[in-house]
Amino acid sequence: MRRDGAGHIVSIPNSISFGPFNGRVIYPGQANRCFVCQALDHQVRDCPTFKCWKCGELGHKAKECQNDSECSLCGLKGHTFFKCPKSFANITKASQQPSTGASRTNLPTISALSVASNPAPLQERPTHGNVILKIITWNVRGLQSERLRKKKVLFLQKLDYDILCLQELRLKTKEDIEELIKLWGPSHSVVSIGEDSADGVGFFFKNTHVNIIKKRDIIPGRLLLVDCHYGGQKFRLINVYTAPERTKKMQLLKKMRHLLECGFNTVLCGDFNMVTEENDRIASTIFKESREGKLLTQICNDASLRDLYRILNPQTIHFTRFDSSSKTRIDRIYISSEIVALRYNDFVTDFSDHKVVRATILFKHKQNPWFRWASVRIL
Repeated sequence: MRRDGAGHIVSIPNSISFGPFNGRVIYPGQANRCFVCQALDHQVRDCPTFKCWKCGELGHKAKECQNDSECSLCGLKGHTFFKCPKSFANITKASQQPSTGASRTNLPTISALSVASNPAPLQERPTHGNVILKIITWNVRGLQSERLRKKKVLFLQKLDYDILCLQELRLKTKEDIEELIKLWGPSHSVVSIGEDSADGVGFFFKNTHVNIIKKRDIIPGRLLLVDCHYGGQKFRLINVYTAPERTKKMQLLKKMRHLLECGFNTVLCGDFNMVTEENDRIASTIFKESREGKLLTQICNDASLRDLYRILNPQTIHFTRFDSSSKTRIDRIYISSEIVALRYNDFVTDFSDHKVVRATILFKHKQNPWFRWASVRIL
């Protein structure tokens, strides 16, 4: 709280923190203050003044801004939070680079103690060894029919996998979701449906040995995020099913870009409805890289995500979806650079014109940086 020269309280803060817990301060006689213009006669929802989130100035919106971006973390202009050298994600990336003399000089001068001063709870610390996961992504072409739903679920449950990522569920109501989850069994599952007739994505785990930390329905039925602990490893899962329209594809990719700045490993998979190079298709027409294909490649490169199939098969012409006129590799799995790609295979089924894509990945065990009694020596 702020005091005047005589020591009297002038203002009381509107928020308070106790360790990892944050709260809002509310007291009798508290004035309504607008957080945009600081006026006391209205709140922010009634404020006639615009505030630019890009530069922090009043009077214009971000899309009209001609000024340099201002970082909300360090306060400097010229970059945003996602590119700030002081953000935890970028510090983590920098520490993972080869420790040459040149790279050391470019690291931000921040004490390592400030990063580890608020460690994760004990149950979130990785204590196991290397973790191998088998992940499947598949466009199921609809689970709305009760008869086909039972057939497809029975087929999927017999497959060898740990995490299953499905697209185009075509479920329309909460009752449909409940029926699917009930049919699936006691294992964890997260489902998202939207308003389109052919949308719907979901994560399905083989067993209950997973701790789901966070789940976010970014675009209902199209973009789903889950942060979880599995076998002592913390990572982010993103399930994508892009719409056929270019405008919607670009909107989804721009939202997806911000989800990749998380500071830990990411697995991105789904039906992207686009190709990024000539070897991703078999067709009679001439290949021309699309705007959305270029943006997907740029986003993955910026986030250090790699196309798992291309890691193992750099030059092979391949496809995962087929019809009478063309064959395209639009069903994909991208993994962080820290994750090792072990195996890839796909196969055709009678249920869909998309192949079932299955990959085996390895999370390498990192030495636990936290305090251990075993390291204490009595002198």
